[in-house]
Amino acid sequence: TNPAALEILISARSDLGKIYLELGRATEIQAEWDLAVNSLARPDDKAFLLLQRAQMPDLEMTKAIRYLLQAQSCLSGEDNSLVAYLHQVCRSIRAANPASFDATWQSEGGGELPQWLVIDSSWLQLIREWISTEPTEAEHDFLRKHIVEIPAEYDSVVFDEIGLGLPDPSLIEFCRDLFQSAREMGVDAAYRLRFVMELLWEWLSADWPTKRTMLQERREELLGDECQNLLQELLDSGEENPDLIICHQALLRLAQIG
Repeated sequence: TNPAALEILISARSDLGKIYLELGRATEIQAEWDLAVNSLARPDDKAFLLLQRAQMPDLEMTKAIRYLLQAQSCLSGEDNSLVAYLHQVCRSIRAANPASFDATWQSEGGGELPQWLVIDSSWLQLIREWISTEPTEAEHDFLRKHIVEIPAEYDSVVFDEIGLGLPDPSLIEFCRDLFQSAREMGVDAAYRLRFVMELLWEWLSADWPTKRTMLQERREELLGDECQNLLQELLDSGEENPDLIICHQALLRLAQIG
């Protein structure tokens, strides 16, 4: 279905609903929306329209939740952005009265409340801010300050939700792994290898005078085991020019001798 056509259909039903409300014909609104939903062939299009209906102001919460559950049952699972939208709409409607929403969700057949439904939107915003913070030192400081604000049992689902909004959900995995390491060993320890890697890449890409200066000013870090191990991993991976890596390994051995 053409997205523009869907928007026109939604707008028309919304406007018609307002007119029916003014005329005291509220019971006819439902029939018009049902007709619109049934006119669509693709399950995802039905889900999108049902989500629009669930957010209409004329609905009480019980009916809104029925639409949400119906929309959820229509999802094909092929469009992550639509799944993310469903979750967002559910959380938005729930925010008005969590206790009532939760009880109705379960009584209407929604079953046990999924974690994605009950997470706080501020946790999602916190992770998004952390991911977008630059440079790495500021990113480290941000996480060190805020990591305690997210209950550990919700770590996985928070990253799942952010991943749904990305063109490639796997892009979130590096951040997920780093966050998990910070949980397990502390933020400073989790970022140590990241800082070493950035230093190593800076040294590898520097001109020769700068390389010499860096070996003088950051000698202990560049000659440390972590840096040596990372160079060997780069060589073993075959992803970088082996002559470049071998040359820099030799430079570090000479620096150790001298």
